[in-house]
Amino acid sequence: MIEIATTLATKIAISDDYGLLNVAKRANIPTGVPEPAAIAASIINLFLSVVGIIAVLMIIYSGFLWLTSQGNEEKVTKAKTLIQNAVIGLFIILASYSITWFIIKNLKQATEPQIQPMATPATCDIAGGSKNVGVCPAGQSSVAVQDCLAPTCVCCK
Repeated sequence: MIEIATTLATKIAISDDYGLLNVAKRANIPTGVPEPAAIAASIINLFLSVVGIIAVLMIIYSGFLWLTSQGNEEKVTKAKTLIQNAVIGLFIILASYSITWFIIKNLKQATEPQIQPMATPATCDIAGGSKNVGVCPAGQSSVAVQDCLAPTCVCCK
């Protein structure tokens, strides 16, 4: 019974992609390996998130210091400067996040392959001929075409 369960679990683990990897490979879709820009964006976002959490915790801590100062001017001044520094740090973090987002977005757009639609030229090299994709209409003969982008393009006359 255990052998059957192990065999079944192994078969399920092997075929858990349901053939999608084969389809992705045939369609030239990248699988499994993230792009360097995506890795860099994830690392930077993680770092900025941690630093942002620290800045918010500093604001909370300085507010706690202010509340527990009991009128002591030295502690109130220390709490105020901590709040000011933490808020300035938070603005710097938000600005760096915005700049990083802008750079990563434009970097992705610049490095993505641009797919151009395939077009056939409008005119045929032969006088009075018409350019068709596939087979010529009845009564017309086909002539090879050099400037046609489609693999089955023929010039009919």
